Amino acid sequence: MGEASAATTLLVCAPNVERALEQVARFPRLAQVDLELEDYTGLAEALSGALRGRTVARVAAKTPVQAVALLAIDAAFEVTLTLTHETAAWVLSLAEKPSRIALRQPNYERLTEASANDVDLRAFFAKFTHDVPVDNVPACILGREPRAPRALLDTAMMTPAGRLEIFRYTRRYILEGYRTKSLRCTACSHFEKCDGMHVNYVRAHGYEVMRPVET
Repeated sequence: MGEASAATTLLVCAPNVERALEQVARFPRLAQVDLELEDYTGLAEALSGALRGRTVARVAAKTPVQAVALLAIDAAFEVTLTLTHETAAWVLSLAEKPSRIALRQPNYERLTEASANDVDLRAFFAKFTHDVPVDNVPACILGREPRAPRALLDTAMMTPAGRLEIFRYTRRYILEGYRTKSLRCTACSHFEKCDGMHVNYVRAHGYEVMRPVET
């Protein structure tokens, strides 16, 4: 699938570096790699070994411990930190902003997960005003344009033969594509290019967080 597409970057979601390398090896044409792993043990060695010749562009971190370890690796990749209560508190405690950090608001499949883990985004970005890349947060909350989302060929919704599988598609849509706006958003100057917020963020916290930008 990836070899026949116009894709330029391979996003690998895996439990560890060993499993990630198995997937990277399947796509020799894709020179740029993004990683979302549970365990990054061995990544520094892989960068100078099995991943040599590939550009690792973005690496996702879910905890401050992961972020610190990834930032300590002598490499140019971005560390994309998932916003949770724990990571938000850590970022706000930093005396200086790490030069390679980015922030991402996660989506949750279940309302209970959103209620338990979501940060008060408006309050957070009122305090954190550094100009870092931010994903999945509307401009009306961020106070500036967020980073544009990338086009993604999501193979998690497909069979191994590359065909769309309806139950996988439904699950992926609920997690990534099920978004909503307030009726008030029609007056916002960002309305046409903004997809709103994930439905479970709104279910957990209401539409009030989205306030139209009128310019």
